[in-house]
Amino acid sequence: MSLTWCPFSLFLSRTQVSYFGRKVHSHDYSITEYYEDIEGKTNTLPGVVLMYEPWPIRVTKAVSRLGVLHLLVRLCAVVGGLWTVCGILNRSVHGVVVKLRNSGAASKGGLRAM
Repeated sequence: MSLTWCPFSLFLSRTQVSYFGRKVHSHDYSITEYYEDIEGKTNTLPGVVLMYEPWPIRVTKAVSRLGVLHLLVRLCAVVGGLWTVCGILNRSVHGVVVKLRNSGAASKGGLRAM
């Protein structure tokens, strides 16, 4: 009878990060976890596996500010998108209401004015 491991695994990765324009050196961390249920398995031992892996790469992030013109362009895009979605919803709801009114009027034998 051989026993197998059925662990809870936790992988921690670290990447060096430096910000362009400033003398700030930092690290980004990512965690991945795996778990397998051992309930009902007779030949398994519970366990925890922790793995730490430093990455040999460096990420450089540039920090910059956007201008006022860029802010205005983004604001216009949001307002235009909202205007378009509201128009689509208005036209859809109006079409449904008109169809319901016409189907109700047709079943009663007359047409109602809008």
